[in-house]
Amino acid sequence: MSDDVRQPLVSVIVPVYNVEKYIRRCIDSILAQTYERLEIILVDDGSIDESGKLCDEYAVQDKRIRVIHQENAGQAAARNRALEVMKGDWIAFVDSDDFICDAFIERMLGYGISFDADIVSCRWKEGTEDRLVSPRRVLEKEDIKVYSGKECYINYFTSKKLPALESLNVKLFKADLFKDQRFIVGRLMEDMAIMHRLFDRAGKVVFADEPLYYYFQTGGSTIRGRFTIKKLSAIKSYEERLDYFDKVGGKELWGRALQQYQDTLFRYYYLIMRDCRISKKAEKAQRILRGKIRRNDVQLRRQLNISKGVKILSWFGCFCPYLAGYISEKLIRIRFWRR
Repeated sequence: MSDDVRQPLVSVIVPVYNVEKYIRRCIDSILAQTYERLEIILVDDGSIDESGKLCDEYAVQDKRIRVIHQENAGQAAARNRALEVMKGDWIAFVDSDDFICDAFIERMLGYGISFDADIVSCRWKEGTEDRLVSPRRVLEKEDIKVYSGKECYINYFTSKKLPALESLNVKLFKADLFKDQRFIVGRLMEDMAIMHRLFDRAGKVVFADEPLYYYFQTGGSTIRGRFTIKKLSAIKSYEERLDYFDKVGGKELWGRALQQYQDTLFRYYYLIMRDCRISKKAEKAQRILRGKIRRNDVQLRRQLNISKGVKILSWFGCFCPYLAGYISEKLIRIRFWRR
């Protein structure tokens, strides 16, 4: 893209918390973007290491960077703070221990403008390298898919052909989508809690089959980290999405979302037994999960668009949720690493 001052302004939002080991690599990857009309908002969420100081040093070096310091309130609150002050036409979210390809913004914005889309999504790569090289090939037509928001979820639930559909970081959003939408503070998986609303508002969603975002695995990551009772707060996001699809998504979407929710409950039951110490709190959580599993099973068996195999697994999970959860956990990990 040319150096025209009329080019769209892209706000890149980065929540920062105790990542002094990785933050330079993250910020450097944003500053290295081939598209330069950026507003980079770094929200230091009460870091107790040198992360906040490093952000301030970068702000002195590049006027596009704005640093906000706040008391620790969590990633959702940090993102919300940035949304209150951002001025961009488009928004990208980058986690502070991840980084992006130098063509991330240029490619994603190009697709958004070319297809008049409201959301653009790409693939991601995982590993430990220090930089993600720029893509060298031009995507063919078959590598770019355009959907409505509802079509995205139908494809996601039925074919799994849309990887990381509910991952915030591999996307570029038109800023208007966030006019009255904010992340839920204190909720894990806050991406999922808001994503279905953003897709519902989107006229067009573009999926580009190229890896432009680099997901960096650390020992404390959600995928590799040990399960804790606190992570059960994500259940609320599944339930809210079910309610939303029940009102606006139709029976097919609701049924598919219910199936995914049931699989998640199985997984959580298994993970509690695998990772959590025996305690009254853990036993209470298991009782609550068993109750939700049984209620979901009754509704699942009434769904005409759900396969017989899924219904059998749901029924089986009512009697042996640990084994059903073990199966679901293994399947989700296989899908994760195939993306």
